Amino acid sequence: MRNKEQVGSPLAGADIKIVGSDLSTDCIETAERGVYGHYDVQKGLSIHRLMTNFTRQNSGEWEVNEGLRDMVSFRRHNLLHPAQDLGAFDVILCSNVLSGLVRAAKRDVVKTLTTQMLPDAYLFLGPDENVEGLTEIVKPSRDMRGAYEKRLTKDASAVA
Repeated sequence: MRNKEQVGSPLAGADIKIVGSDLSTDCIETAERGVYGHYDVQKGLSIHRLMTNFTRQNSGEWEVNEGLRDMVSFRRHNLLHPAQDLGAFDVILCSNVLSGLVRAAKRDVVKTLTTQMLPDAYLFLGPDENVEGLTEIVKPSRDMRGAYEKRLTKDASAVA
């Protein structure tokens, strides 16, 4: 389904599919329900996107509209396991995962995520997370602040 981004946006008319994953069944069920409190929708969501993609319920909660809901799917997944069933992606957002893991597990998760990255894809981590000194598979992006790109050298996989 085509998204409803504003005319002139680089995403206007793009065919966007979003796959959300989590280890927690409760988190997946909450996301699939698509109903959020007022505090939740105020965290980084513009008023335009709120009004375009959500409907306010009588309870005061906000429900994801069908158009956005049709672009999103959710899967229970452990990032320490192979992820080929999830697909390959242009953008991967992984927030508040690495900070809770030991060094070896962090390295394994980054390796799993980069395996799912398409050429020229970006990996975004949480604000307090980074991979410096952890792996040579990815490097900070020159073009996108806060993003990582796959290194395109044949030695990168051997270093991981």
